Amino acid sequence: MLLRSVDELDVRHRVEELHNAISEKPFFTESHQPIHITASFSFLSTSKPLDDFDELYSILDQALYQAKQNGRDCIVDAYNDPISLPKTAYVSVHL
Repeated sequence: MLLRSVDELDVRHRVEELHNAISEKPFFTESHQPIHITASFSFLSTSKPLDDFDELYSILDQALYQAKQNGRDCIVDAYNDPISLPKTAYVSVHL
């Protein structure tokens, strides 16, 4: 999701609102059984132009992997939060 015209300081708040909306919404299976849905988010807030989509995608993907390492159902700021991934998290591409 791309947020435009949002102050950098407000981005985390917007992501938290979305995170809470998902976790608080009641969901039901086809047989009407309640299920609890959670989500992990990563975000990068910057006012600088981002020209390389692949680089941005990689950074956010690593932050989401960190969210899984943190126990899921969390938010990781890809710019400010520490990202410490094991070497197995990186896939080597051989050309």
